[in-house]
Amino acid sequence: MERRKNKIANKRKSLRQKMNEFVLDLKYLELKLLGKYATTYCYFLPREVQIEVTTICNLMCSWCEVSKRKVKATQQIEMDVIKPLIKSSKGVNSIRFVGVGETLLYKDIVEIVKFSKKYIPNVSVVTNGTFLDKSMIKQLGEAGLSSIAISIDGGDEDMCIRTKGESLHKVLESIKNITELTNIKVDVWSILCKENFESLKKLPGLLKPVGVDRLSFHHLEGSYETTGFHRLEEDSQSVKEFIDYMTIKRNELKINIYLDYLLIKKNNLRIFDMCLHPFSVAVFNVNGLLSQCCMLRSGLKEIDILSLRQAWNSKEMRNFRLNLIKKRYPQSCQACGYK
Repeated sequence: MERRKNKIANKRKSLRQKMNEFVLDLKYLELKLLGKYATTYCYFLPREVQIEVTTICNLMCSWCEVSKRKVKATQQIEMDVIKPLIKSSKGVNSIRFVGVGETLLYKDIVEIVKFSKKYIPNVSVVTNGTFLDKSMIKQLGEAGLSSIAISIDGGDEDMCIRTKGESLHKVLESIKNITELTNIKVDVWSILCKENFESLKKLPGLLKPVGVDRLSFHHLEGSYETTGFHRLEEDSQSVKEFIDYMTIKRNELKINIYLDYLLIKKNNLRIFDMCLHPFSVAVFNVNGLLSQCCMLRSGLKEIDILSLRQAWNSKEMRNFRLNLIKKRYPQSCQACGYK
């Protein structure tokens, strides 16, 4: 009897999630067809919830807000704040724990992954990979972690040390342990800039043997340009050559290399020159406040409401969406190329 109840409950949960995805796709269709006449109301929950769990980090990455001293690198989200957020996210397809800091330095990361699996089917963590020893890997696997995203910004030791101050060899060894010891899917995220794009060409060959599920590349955002690192423009010859090279490697090595983020103007995210993230992704910062922008922590008013269902269609959120629909982009949106 108990097994049958669980089976029925799982079917209902799956149906609810599929309905959420369907309604969200309808929202995208509305935005594409109606443009500036579309409503700011979102008919269902977001596709994904992202929660920033800490601002504490062991690295000083060149293009991070921690290294630029824009955040207090001492904060961790409290359990009495994060648990209600997770509960209110029931019905969402995925939840991702992120941080301006290193997520694995969050004292309750294993417990919160396990807690999330009660309400949300797909639970993931973004990490720099430096704390992924065998003990942590096993704990995350047993807690039910679905996937892990690891940032690697160079294809050799020198570039990894230069960009992040981390050992490439150590991170590759951790990835190998994840794929051998658990069923956790591994994504690798890489920032592309003028200084590292040649080095990154080596990455597919290094990641194939350790069993990475996906490698994706992202532009260095304009707001994160620092001395010594510079953005490659999307229509530059270097980016075109890089994409061509990675396309060849994707076919040659049979590895999933995602290049769409390098083509943001042609990507679905730029249909009608409109960012769709505020219609599909809810981002809570380390204080439990819903940020109107998924990319930047500052410059936008945050919504002090703990319930996702309340916050998602709050006055503040809908006003922000209205500005996007009307193409009245705030200055902070320029980091993603919206003007």
